[in-house]
Amino acid sequence: MRTTNARFLLGILLGFLLGGGSAALFLDDHADAIVELSGSAAPDAAPTKAETAALASPTTTRAAERREVEDVPAAARVSDAKVRELAQGVSGIRSERKPGTGVIHGRVVDENGAGLAGVVVRLELTRPIQAKNRSLGVGEGAPEWESLDDVVRIAAERFEEERANRREQVSAADGSYRFEGLSSDTWFLRGYAAGYEISVVAGNAYVVPDLELDLTARHVVPVPVEVIAADGASASGAELVARSSGQDGKNLVFEWSPEDRLMRVPPGDYTVYAQSMEKNARGRPESKSEALEVSFADTPNQPALRFELRTSLGIRGRVALPNGDLGPGTLVVHLKALSESDSEDEDALAEALKSSDERDFCRAGNLFQFDELAPGRYAVGVARDFRGEIAVHRVVEVVDGVVQCDLDLPPVDLGRALLVTVLDSAGGMVDGANLSVREKGGRDARFYMLASSNLVRTANGQYVVEIPKEVADDYFGGAAGEKRYALNLNHGDYGRREWDLARGTTELTVTLESPASLTVTVPGYRGSEYAGRLSLSIENVTPGASNQSYVSRTRGKLDADGTGQFTALEPGAYRLSLTLTPQEPSTTYSRETEIDLLELELGSGENSAQLNIPALYALRVHWADGKAGNRMSLESTDETKSRRRAPYAGLDADGYATFHDITAGDYVLIAGGGTSSQRMFVTVPSKLVEFVPIAVDALRVEITDPAGNFAKLGLETGDLIIGVDGTEFSEPPSSSIFNAVNNSKSARLSLLVERAGKRLELTVRGSDLGQWGERGAEFVPVQR
Repeated sequence: MRTTNARFLLGILLGFLLGGGSAALFLDDHADAIVELSGSAAPDAAPTKAETAALASPTTTRAAERREVEDVPAAARVSDAKVRELAQGVSGIRSERKPGTGVIHGRVVDENGAGLAGVVVRLELTRPIQAKNRSLGVGEGAPEWESLDDVVRIAAERFEEERANRREQVSAADGSYRFEGLSSDTWFLRGYAAGYEISVVAGNAYVVPDLELDLTARHVVPVPVEVIAADGASASGAELVARSSGQDGKNLVFEWSPEDRLMRVPPGDYTVYAQSMEKNARGRPESKSEALEVSFADTPNQPALRFELRTSLGIRGRVALPNGDLGPGTLVVHLKALSESDSEDEDALAEALKSSDERDFCRAGNLFQFDELAPGRYAVGVARDFRGEIAVHRVVEVVDGVVQCDLDLPPVDLGRALLVTVLDSAGGMVDGANLSVREKGGRDARFYMLASSNLVRTANGQYVVEIPKEVADDYFGGAAGEKRYALNLNHGDYGRREWDLARGTTELTVTLESPASLTVTVPGYRGSEYAGRLSLSIENVTPGASNQSYVSRTRGKLDADGTGQFTALEPGAYRLSLTLTPQEPSTTYSRETEIDLLELELGSGENSAQLNIPALYALRVHWADGKAGNRMSLESTDETKSRRRAPYAGLDADGYATFHDITAGDYVLIAGGGTSSQRMFVTVPSKLVEFVPIAVDALRVEITDPAGNFAKLGLETGDLIIGVDGTEFSEPPSSSIFNAVNNSKSARLSLLVERAGKRLELTVRGSDLGQWGERGAEFVPVQR
């Protein structure tokens, strides 16, 4: 039984074209090799440990994956001569290796820690995953078909690029290997040896230079296996899955065939089962055996295993679209098991299905399938999106085998939907948008519908967003309601945007300005003590920006050379910050510290900026009244800095807390939490600080939203709330204002406010303040 690694696109392409051996024309001396764990042993035997150790190097065979084309007419096949002609046309294509100075090295060792010679060690540059939105081609002409020459050229370019980004070595006599001249990208590390399983000691095969990394080689033992098909005959093929009971708990997957009945695994305890090679519409096996708990000793003669495949119970079907439907949408089929007590009321079933956890996304042809079900009654329903309303549902009985359940999707009710036209700056239609409607304001505000990159579209390209029935009456109601709504958009090229949505709106046109990108450099990052601990964040601070309230912060990691990238940003004003992860998790809570920031204006297209690593200090604090585990925080008094990045530190048994990597400046040291916190002003750099809290007798107002409810009441930034209902605060003002206002929406309170040395009174009610998300203000306990 072999585990193969034939993955190259060119081999697949030519195998498909030929159905024969001429694909080897492209596989020169640098082509990928497949190392057989079975060595050169006969199919019914495996080499002993002594025989394997005696091998000077692993036995390798060269292969290319081929696709069977027996059902392809001869006229549709490509001749060997044509393949040679195509090969000559792309023979000059070569890709240069990406330069670098990185090193990855280590040793391959066996179970006893001894070096193992002759192991093939491979390193392959990983490809970044680039998500692309699906274009529906609205308003466009038909795309050109790719010619055979184009297909072969693209495949050859991909093959040469992958070959240029591969490295291979054979471990030396002491098991050592070494790769040099590597770029600072992420690489995939693998090892191959006949009769051994090779794994990375650290458990992660995705690595970056510079790194010393050992590989372990575990001897494998042959296990004879018999697989019986669901009809009782011997199976023509199957997959065997062996899950290790060890600490790693990983799955080993093998292809089983009547010609090679051996499964080769390292000694140990496993849970093993067999499953059919045939997959259903959901990509799961059509049949599966019961699992066996087995233990394999390090001996050549293992007891045979026998598995019987059984077709699982399930439900499958197809969603039929109505005639003249505007588009398929993202069809999501929901499943719910019904008990005898469950109601079959239409509305109750629809609600129960909507909240069910068992779902399947329709595949090509609008097919769906649920398998491995228990016998019983089930409700099956379909929605046009992940959180969409159940458009139609049925109740089916599962007794034996797979039940067919087809669903007829009704047309979209355009009278209860929002039609959105999305345009670019030139007025062209934008495809691939992800749209949703959300309720704005308040802690209970919710995200509702729903759409995805291939949601329902009208004939002229408008997106159809259904308004969910939970809010439909309020949204379409004639009387003014209290709820506010917003339309959210997410697009791979334009990023995230948000627009206020007036109640009752049924059609809306939005225009997307050409996006901005930003390249950030941090000098001195490479090789510094902060490498791997720094990250970037960016926040849109443009007044009235369409995405300001929807996307508060976008995160980004630094590359090894100290650069970071942000793409798909809306042009406007931004706040860029450099944050540092704590190095001492035992005394500092895991919260990043902001060490540099920059206000900048981004225009469409490419932009650049630079952030710097400042001098950083440690601050040690002693709190005589503190207890081990008590938490302290450190907030900058500079209002331009972010309090969301204030570091935390915990007290040790002696009452000491240490803050690491703090920038110079003035800070407020806070112990406790809420309005009852104890506070003290400190300056960094400082030596040991004894925590002596100030007497808090006021709340300083900071207006964060000029349109918020506190601003509407007349409060301004800098105001001091010094009392309530005619009584001034004489101790930390905790329950007197917050509890009284928050606990009663009808409570009327008189706030005593000091502004620029003068006193005034403001009368407020709890209902005036609304939910926290609508208040638009923060309160900082201070000493007058």
